Amino acid sequence: MAKKNNLTVEELEEKRAVLLQSIAEKEQAFKGSIAADVAKANELLKQAKDLEYQEQLDFLDYLRENREVVLKLFKHDRTSCSDNMPVNGWYRDNKGYLQCRCNKCALMAFIDGKETLPKGMKISFDITFYYS
Repeated sequence: MAKKNNLTVEELEEKRAVLLQSIAEKEQAFKGSIAADVAKANELLKQAKDLEYQEQLDFLDYLRENREVVLKLFKHDRTSCSDNMPVNGWYRDNKGYLQCRCNKCALMAFIDGKETLPKGMKISFDITFYYS
């Protein structure tokens, strides 16, 4: 038998097989660890999105409780709508996404419960100061 480093070919093949088995076990454990980390990260992301959505729903409840005051801060973006006839709020585009025509009508639709706040959509207000 030919010897290399004082080992026979059979002994070297046996050591190689043991090393390959060890590598495979470590790789499997590593993949399992990665999968567990990804699952945990996905769950945390879902919880964060759920919390953010709940915060938006709570904000919408606040707006409902203060409807009259909030709506006095806005004016309609179109001449064809009014507080008594908020007809330019939302429409669905050809992809099914909500699109806004008039910000005040759209806000009224959410406040009055005529439209449901989609997950991922946020209601926010900006205040701008300017000289005229």
